[in-house]
Amino acid sequence: MREVVPVQLSKSRYTAGLQCPRRLWLGRHRPDAAAQPDAARQAIFDMGHEVGVAAHALFPGGVLVDEPYYRHAAAEARTRALLADPDVPAIFEAAFTFAGVRIRVDLLERLSEGRFGLREVKASTAVKPEHVPDLAVQKFVLRGCGLDVASAELVHVDNSYVRGEGPIDWTRFFRRENLGRDVDATLAGVGRRVAEMHEVLALGEAPDEEPGRGCHQPYDCEFWAFCTADRSAEWRLSFKRADDVRRARWVEALRTGRPWVSAGLGRALGVFQPPVWYLDFETISPAIPLLPGTRPYQVVPVQWSLHQLGCDGSLEHREYLAPAGADPRPALAESLIDALRDDDEPIVVWSSYEDRVLGSLAGPLPEWTIALADVRGRLLDLHPLVRDHVYHPGFAGSFSLKSVAPALAPGFGYGDLEGVADGTAAAAALLRLQRGQVDEAEVSALRQALLTYCRRDTEALVRVHGALRDLADGTGL
Repeated sequence: MREVVPVQLSKSRYTAGLQCPRRLWLGRHRPDAAAQPDAARQAIFDMGHEVGVAAHALFPGGVLVDEPYYRHAAAEARTRALLADPDVPAIFEAAFTFAGVRIRVDLLERLSEGRFGLREVKASTAVKPEHVPDLAVQKFVLRGCGLDVASAELVHVDNSYVRGEGPIDWTRFFRRENLGRDVDATLAGVGRRVAEMHEVLALGEAPDEEPGRGCHQPYDCEFWAFCTADRSAEWRLSFKRADDVRRARWVEALRTGRPWVSAGLGRALGVFQPPVWYLDFETISPAIPLLPGTRPYQVVPVQWSLHQLGCDGSLEHREYLAPAGADPRPALAESLIDALRDDDEPIVVWSSYEDRVLGSLAGPLPEWTIALADVRGRLLDLHPLVRDHVYHPGFAGSFSLKSVAPALAPGFGYGDLEGVADGTAAAAALLRLQRGQVDEAEVSALRQALLTYCRRDTEALVRVHGALRDLADGTGL
């Protein structure tokens, strides 16, 4: 009589257990300790689901097992019925359980002579090492349930695909990679690992594991904050990428509680003197391209904000947010060039992102190539200046604008923003608008939230620049 094993593992828990046994245990026994998905992580989940559904088009006539995950027994019954029907060429979200492991298979393709093909769909643009054990545990379960699995493929996005004028060509949008040899090489150890993970889950308390870089490889662990709550700020800095000189500055600032400021800050700020502009873009980069001539994940700017600081301290603001329903790039580029054409003042940005966005516009908008090149030639990047000349304890090891601005300009922040409070949320909102997925009654409020957020980003540049000038002349902080 076969031993009954409690069903406590899933595909996601299995891969979590490969990364860290503590993460596995906490996921089962302390889910309340996990950080809730932020906008960035939720966007990844949503994108993965969208790509997964799109892959169904590769298998015409396939049938979806649409029972929700919490009705796994019903999903298994539906799967068995579909397996028994030879006229069903493929099953989407097929449900199986074996050895205490419960899975839903993205795509199960019926092959000849009673064999099946295992197909895992990912929104990534290439095969990654972590995809192999993902497929291996599924093949382990399928074989345990009596299926003859003849092949194992990863179905992923081909980012060389360029959308034409008509509908998406899904056979070209997706690339199918045969990983059968790698999966079979891994398969031999899956049963042992499953047994070990059941032993971990049976423990009365979480296993001790030292937090480290592995907590973020291959995935960011949702229990990082829980497991590192008692660690010092200096310990956290040890995980930030920096050379020894920069790390020493960080440690000095943490120990003294005062910002470290280089003697050369004032000289470095020389080219940043007013009058200056401050520029920020908001963009979309959908996995499934919206516009003809664009590729998966290609960045498409939809919005900009400009602040202008005069020599007399006056501050003016201009902005643009493209309407939905058309290619936003022509009108966006024209509006930006028009706003900047009357002078040649420097344009302050944060990182090289704005330069890359401007460069991406030249190809589809050849009529603006020269004007866009002129704008790019005026850009001044404030990020490396801060990185090389200032460290504030409030940065917490990060040189993102959202860490730097509140630290250097106390009282400034993003906490009061509703609806759109970070770049990921802005990108998701812009994409919904461009796709026409926002109720008409909500469009105005969402557009206003986007304008407010983008304006806050260029205001952050203004505040950081002002704080740096004060630090350089000894009056700051």
